[in-house]
Amino acid sequence: CMRSQLDCVHGGDKIFDLKTRATHAIRNSFSREDPGVDPKDRYKRYVDSYKIDKQRGQYNSFEREVYDMMRSAFLKYSVQLRIGRMHGAFVTYHNTAEIFGFQYIPLSTIDRLIFGSTHMALTHFDTAAKLISHILNTVIRDSGPADRPVRMSIAPFKDSRMLVIESRPVMSEDVEMPEEGSKEDPKYTLTYGEPKSWYMWVRTRLNGDYTDEPWMFTEKDKFECEFCLVPTEEYKGRDFDVSKF
Repeated sequence: CMRSQLDCVHGGDKIFDLKTRATHAIRNSFSREDPGVDPKDRYKRYVDSYKIDKQRGQYNSFEREVYDMMRSAFLKYSVQLRIGRMHGAFVTYHNTAEIFGFQYIPLSTIDRLIFGSTHMALTHFDTAAKLISHILNTVIRDSGPADRPVRMSIAPFKDSRMLVIESRPVMSEDVEMPEEGSKEDPKYTLTYGEPKSWYMWVRTRLNGDYTDEPWMFTEKDKFECEFCLVPTEEYKGRDFDVSKF
């Protein structure tokens, strides 16, 4: 079961999301070295020095903000909107002190900018959801008692089509609450059991042919995703059945 928070509705049936987007300078301020300044306060020097004042341009423009979203946030937005069956996102551009403008971005526009078409976006979303579902079902099945929490991580192998999945059962959990009036968050201490791990390989076919190159396909093409999920201690020297969607 998946859920996505539904923020707004227009006309009775057009559901859309609300997003706030800080300027390019503020978003990147946290990665810049600034001796003597608390990392949480680094953004403040860019509140007055960097403003959005034009439509196009490499900096100080709405074009730059959309360009940055294409490289990062749009992928997240597309998943959230599709889970919630929303029409689009209403974005507010700001610098934490001043609002520079608003933009409504339909999901169809995000599909085109990220994937090339809505058909491509739907195919990617459907395939990813099936792979995640298969991973979760396997981890839950092999992780012991159903009433025990499990912490899981999924990490890609660089420059490969392989994922490493690891799970650890949570044996105990201690919570240290902050003093009254403090702004600190509670501190959690978890004790874990023995880890389990798996490898997952993924490969794609387009019209029957394996391909590692970027592709563009339509409803007339046949797209297949093949995968294999095996425990790490069993993968060496064995052949495994390949499943596919």
